[in-house]
Amino acid sequence: FSAKMPTECYIDFDIDDHRARFALGCAFVNANDKKYGLTTPDLLSLGGSELVRLQAFHESNYEWMTRGPIMSVPARRCRVVVELFDDVPLACENFRKLCTGEAGKAASSSLPLHYCGCNVHRIQSGFVIQAGDFVKGNGSGGESVYGKKFKDEPSGVKRRHGQAGVLSMGNSGKHSNGSQFFLTLAPAPQCDGKHCVFGRVTSGLDVLRDLEAAAGSVDGTPREKVVIAECGEFNRGAARHGFWYDPPDATAPSRFVSVPRVMVVVPGEAAGRRFEDALTSGGSARMDIGVRIVTVGGMLDETGEECDAVLVAAAFEGKLPWPDIPKNAAVCKPADGNEKLMEIMGKRSLHSKHVK
Repeated sequence: FSAKMPTECYIDFDIDDHRARFALGCAFVNANDKKYGLTTPDLLSLGGSELVRLQAFHESNYEWMTRGPIMSVPARRCRVVVELFDDVPLACENFRKLCTGEAGKAASSSLPLHYCGCNVHRIQSGFVIQAGDFVKGNGSGGESVYGKKFKDEPSGVKRRHGQAGVLSMGNSGKHSNGSQFFLTLAPAPQCDGKHCVFGRVTSGLDVLRDLEAAAGSVDGTPREKVVIAECGEFNRGAARHGFWYDPPDATAPSRFVSVPRVMVVVPGEAAGRRFEDALTSGGSARMDIGVRIVTVGGMLDETGEECDAVLVAAAFEGKLPWPDIPKNAAVCKPADGNEKLMEIMGKRSLHSKHVK
């Protein structure tokens, strides 16, 4: 007998039209590689010096400038994966169907019952990220797949908003659940007993931190445009970390590009930046790097087991932030980071792969 695996869904966020601007950059390189002496028409394969010059090439080309700004690198990361709690069935099935879009059109608004393309209308620093109003996009609308507001479920209301990454229903009072949801950025005890908790983040907490850093505000009004670019039910074995690639050929399908997830453990921000610079220099290897700052002699709650590799700054030699070093970890200096990654993961794993 094997226990049923919990249902998971994914939400891919896009900040300030980064995906569209990167797609335009890919199209620009594909159409102008020979004109500017680039080594390849594939933007993903360009080296560091070529990437540095790309913006200048674009700015000098009036025809392409009128099409809008470009990005020369893909989004650092975008995907949040959440586990849905099976003892909160109404909220979970509502959320799952709004992620997949399988429920058709809303009874009241006649709009698709789908989170894809929906605005993130609230990013309140140190508190929550809220979305799901596919009707008005500003937090005043929304509609459930049941065609009406649905009740709070006791098991969900009893759960606590005790940490970052809690998935909970937005509401306007008791038993008023629709389509809006929020993800906590920190413990939020003020929501306990008032909102129905129905899931948790299993990967992508760094994406939430990115959204908070780029668009968070004191009053919750996003400082940058953030939308749900893609969403759906998450399949076991699918990529948890990566970015979307829209080929210049309009007939080719968009693809999610998988990248390795690397945790870097350092004693301070400056050391973290040195690791990031060393690991991403040259532009050929892409990875989702999560920096964790720990005082030397202190302990880290995360083991890094969900990551492809963990790099620990040499300052922690003999004073590791765990009782036992994880099997996928190595202690090193920033300059030796890529070499250690190849030892842990293998050379081929450092390069991105297209995943449908």
